[in-house]
Amino acid sequence: MQGAGSHWPWRTLTVATRSLSSCGKSATVSQLRASTRFSKPFMIVTIRKSDLMRLDLRWRRIPTMTRLRYSMALICAGLTIFFASSLLLNNGAQAKPGTAVALRSTNSPARLQSSAAHAYLFRGLLNVFSLGMDSLAAQLQAAGVAAVVANHTQWRSVADDIIVRYRAGQRGPIILVGHSLGADAVMSMAEYLGQMGVPVALVVPFDGTSSHLASANVGRVLNLYKSESVRIGRGPGFRGELTNYYVRDVNVTHFNIDKDAALHSMVIRKIRAIGSAVARPRRNQGPSNLVSPAAQPSTNS
Repeated sequence: MQGAGSHWPWRTLTVATRSLSSCGKSATVSQLRASTRFSKPFMIVTIRKSDLMRLDLRWRRIPTMTRLRYSMALICAGLTIFFASSLLLNNGAQAKPGTAVALRSTNSPARLQSSAAHAYLFRGLLNVFSLGMDSLAAQLQAAGVAAVVANHTQWRSVADDIIVRYRAGQRGPIILVGHSLGADAVMSMAEYLGQMGVPVALVVPFDGTSSHLASANVGRVLNLYKSESVRIGRGPGFRGELTNYYVRDVNVTHFNIDKDAALHSMVIRKIRAIGSAVARPRRNQGPSNLVSPAAQPSTNS
């Protein structure tokens, strides 16, 4: 080491070539100093002391930044794979009309009668944020209503299965319930069933992600929502009962609205009131805009 005077702005380091390469990119000042003990052929490197310290700090930071970049890349890749697979499932279901879908149901075949009501419930993203649909389905089954649960990406295949059953003579009331993306799915599904000539007795969206219009084949819509942007409107030819029910309770959010016990009770009462009668749209029924007990009353539109 030369130029040890503290007043010198430059420090000259005598470094053994082999030892320098062995230090690698993470070499510290002490390692560089230690490398001068070797008597092997050497080279002279003149470096400003402040630059050397900055270089050392920069290399210290690189592994952390690299790990962060790798982590973000893995997360992005995982999300990309998930959304791509969901898209493929959805497109595959839509491309194959009549394809049977494995639905979760604990009902015995004796319950699946042609005149009995059938409820189809749809979860939202990832099948983990809408488990309230499973709980509601279990309560419906306990009340004697045939209920099955599926992912929102499967709505088209489920609808095709309903169409096959309807044309085979199973004319019981059809109830569609969904949460989040599942709520959007049941509105699209009801419209699709209408195009195929199948009536829907009741549609219950739990706080969807976008607004929709009720189709003409739907008898009743009970929209349970937290955001004004997801209110349901009347579509062409719709003459049924439309209720936009605003849940103002601050403890109820988009992520737990599907699990709310009071809302489950409301939906079950609505479904049981339908009974086993064939769905018939109610004529000249104005939309109803309701709020939960904790909210202020709203006006009809």
